[in-house]
Amino acid sequence: MTVMIASTLFHDVACHMEAAMNQQDIYKKKIDTNGEANILDFGCGPTGAGRAFIECQIMGTRNKLSLFDPGANINPSNYNNVSVVNTEQVFGPNRDQFDIVNISYVLCLMEPREARETLERLKEKHSSASFIIIDYTLDGRSKMDVQNLLVADTEKRWRQKLGEEEFYRTHSRFSPESLSELVNTAGIQHSGTRPLDKKNLRASITF
Repeated sequence: MTVMIASTLFHDVACHMEAAMNQQDIYKKKIDTNGEANILDFGCGPTGAGRAFIECQIMGTRNKLSLFDPGANINPSNYNNVSVVNTEQVFGPNRDQFDIVNISYVLCLMEPREARETLERLKEKHSSASFIIIDYTLDGRSKMDVQNLLVADTEKRWRQKLGEEEFYRTHSRFSPESLSELVNTAGIQHSGTRPLDKKNLRASITF
């Protein structure tokens, strides 16, 4: 039994690492290190994984990263080309113009209507931007599966913050199909979801 648990944990950690590497690869393909893109990390949290990957990608470049999350106490960055922005800068009449909008593990925490309206509003205000959406696709998994599969430090913090039931409800909200459908209902055309790991625990949509 101990060997089986250890083996399962190893594969779950390996699955998480695979997803992280694939997420990082998306940023590498989207962000030109010789460019001057203005990148928005929407719902970045205090120090989200997406932010860390993007910071690594733009370090020493002329690209800029803007961090936005009105519900979080965002930790300051050590990089001069990373700053925190407010709601006016994202949605206001004199808003910043973003070339790339990153939405990483954010939509699952919203109720469907709020998620759809958020996507609609972002696409309306930043119609020429490229979007990167990454989220969990755990619909149909048991509560025990979700708890055992999501073992990263950030996920453990969310589990503690939300409580067991709410963590399970939010993090098992999407399947690949329902995540794709949410984006479609926001009036956004895309080519479908791409799994980030072999177990299909997480997926990405880019457009």
